[in-house]
Amino acid sequence: MTLPQRLPWHADQWRTLATALDQARVHHALLLQGAAGLGKLHFAARAAAALLCEAVVPGSERPCGRCRSCTLVAAGSHPDRLELAPEEDRTVIDVDQVRARIAQLSLTPHYGTRRVILVAPADALNRHAANTLLKTLEEPPGGAVFLLVTARPGVLPATVRSRCLALRFTAPAAQVARDWLAAERPADAGSAAALLQWCGGAPLAAVAAAEAGSLEHYRQLAVDVAGILDGALDAVEAAARWRGYGLAQALRWHHLLVAQAMKHNAKRDAQAADVAMQSICGRLDLRQLDRVCEELLELGSALERQLHPGDQLALESLAVTWRDATRQ
Repeated sequence: MTLPQRLPWHADQWRTLATALDQARVHHALLLQGAAGLGKLHFAARAAAALLCEAVVPGSERPCGRCRSCTLVAAGSHPDRLELAPEEDRTVIDVDQVRARIAQLSLTPHYGTRRVILVAPADALNRHAANTLLKTLEEPPGGAVFLLVTARPGVLPATVRSRCLALRFTAPAAQVARDWLAAERPADAGSAAALLQWCGGAPLAAVAAAEAGSLEHYRQLAVDVAGILDGALDAVEAAARWRGYGLAQALRWHHLLVAQAMKHNAKRDAQAADVAMQSICGRLDLRQLDRVCEELLELGSALERQLHPGDQLALESLAVTWRDATRQ
């Protein structure tokens, strides 16, 4: 394991953290929020190393990568770097996990003066866990720094968010993202622009899509939706295709598709889209796309609570929503 490198579009966030470190004014809870695929967890991992780094000269690069703490963080064995995440085969962080971590904060740090607790994804905290964490955020132990990472800050209680200093992450400039992606995956340089378009400009999401060969699935999904809108594809048949992706993945891709369609419609920029997207944008306005988005949110909520009637029926409902949106 090595220390995460700084990503080029994180410059502003790093400047904020570096200034706080130099001035010894680090907030006890940082909320790293922004869309998925922007490297928030990557930033949090490097930030944890910087907060524990023993290089104390103001203005020096942290994490230094050479001190005892940096070596331990890189090895994954620093006793003052704690994590809160869903346990294996679970989707939530429960109250017992939070209590166990809080109990560790009462102990003296092994090295230096800080303990860092990385909570990811923070929106996985259930209600009782969030309330228990809130009490600690209201009266934090000395030296404790929480790094809460989320792509859905609205899921967190407002009381938790209000105790945190928000660091917001946004998609980098298109050229910055393309250059980084081309350097990271030279074999996909030719499709970098298309990958980023489908992934909302999020470079790490584009890398994941390239590794999974997902771009063709994205494109096929757009073709399927266009076929539904044109009456050329039956909802049941479409749902059977999408079921092969898995319900959670299918819903994520539909979210991306709706977001791209909304963006093109808002900009009236159909020329920038492929043929299938042009067809979708030509048939659905922002109001109709919003209805599809509402259905996606309902299905996503049901999936999280394990209340959906089954993958096939859920996806048939989504396909029918796409079809009926043209009639509203």
